[in-house]
Parts: sequence; structure tokens; C-alpha cells
Amino acid sequence: DSLGATPVGGAKGPDPKQFVDAFRKSQEMGMPKDPVAPGDTWNFEDAIEMAPLGTMKIKGTGKFDSIVDYEGRKHAKLIIDGVFTSPAAAPGAPAPAIQFNDGSSMRVETLFDLERRASSSSTVNSELKMNAAGQEIPVSQKVTTKLIKVEDAK
Repeated sequence: DSLGATPVGGAKGPDPKQFVDAFRKSQEMGMPKDPVAPGDTWNFEDAIEMAPLGTMKIKGTGKFDSIVDYEGRKHAKLIIDGVFTSPAAAPGAPAPAIQFNDGSSMRVETLFDLERRASSSSTVNSELKMNAAGQEIPVSQKVTTKLIKVEDAK
């Protein structure tokens, strides 16, 4: 609740709830919907609402690469590749302040703890080609998320 909406590209950024919802969805996006085994692949298509970008569409493939040992526990190593697009604005609606150009992509490596049934580590590498006010803005981003503690809820 204490996060304030921040300006992004001259427009109002996400409020705290939008930011948390988008972060949660980004962690789930691309994960298989059905059970998979090492070597299996799947396709996915999803969307995230993120002000001021509006709807970001993501389409890609996933692969259950292997089972690995991570911090003494067995994990599924998942590799996810995807591309970002910005859908066209509805007729009569203003275009979003920032849009994704062709070539915006991501690669995700997730280590999923098979016993806890939770992601222990995730690294997202994104190469974004954003367009703001007619100007292309290339953005390279690496986001690493790591589970540091598991405890019972009170």
C-alpha cells in the first residue's frame, strides 16, 4: 500500500495493486498448464495489464529442460522464450503512451522445487524495443527472483 504510482514515459505508472498483480502474473506466465516431464515442450499466450503500457501480449514456448539439484533439493529446470507485442488501440481510443516494437523478447530460466511445488529461482532476461512519442527506446533488463525463506502462515 505504501508504493506510490510513478510516472513512466510521461504517463502515470501502475498503482501498487496493479504492480503486484503484474508481478505475480509475470511469475506464472509461461508455466505449463498441464503436467510435463523432462524434454516436454508447450506453447503459451498470455497478456498483462500494466499502466501506462496498457495490455502487453506475450506469446512463446516453454521447455522442461531437466531435473537439477539446487541448494540440496530436486528442481525442474524450465526454459521459457517469448515475444512481447502491444495490441492496436480500439477504434476511437487513444494509443498507449508506450508500445512494444517488433523484436521485443524475453528468456526465462526457472528452477521449480518439485517437493515444495514452488519456484525457488527465476531469471528473466528481456530485450525490449519500446516506442514512446515516436522514439524507439531499447531496454535490456535482467530480473532475478529467489525464494529465500519458507515458513508456516500464522
